[in-house]
Amino acid sequence: MPTGCPTGTQVIEAVDDRVVRHRYIFDAAALTVDVLHGGFASGEIAAVGDGLYATDITLTRPLRRGETTSLVYETRFAYPEPPAPEFRRAGVNRIENVDLLVQFDPARLPHA
Repeated sequence: MPTGCPTGTQVIEAVDDRVVRHRYIFDAAALTVDVLHGGFASGEIAAVGDGLYATDITLTRPLRRGETTSLVYETRFAYPEPPAPEFRRAGVNRIENVDLLVQFDPARLPHA
């Protein structure tokens, strides 16, 4: 059952020289990721532990320490049954300046 196609925009900054990929981590195995700008997804979903999964996004160009780039991607979920009504993002290191824009399908608006 497809349950949405959120588009994400993420700015990443290299903390080392020659950063060539970004690991996108999420809490569902049944999904696909399409990168629209900034790189391409490997297409492989791997379990990384504690109910988390990941795919690697290879950047369009390697980054040197301190350089930034933006990634734009769509995530298509295909849960076998409706999931809990929550959204989580996982991070490995310290994250600063987070902005999230949440949009709901007009046919499936949340209710109290």
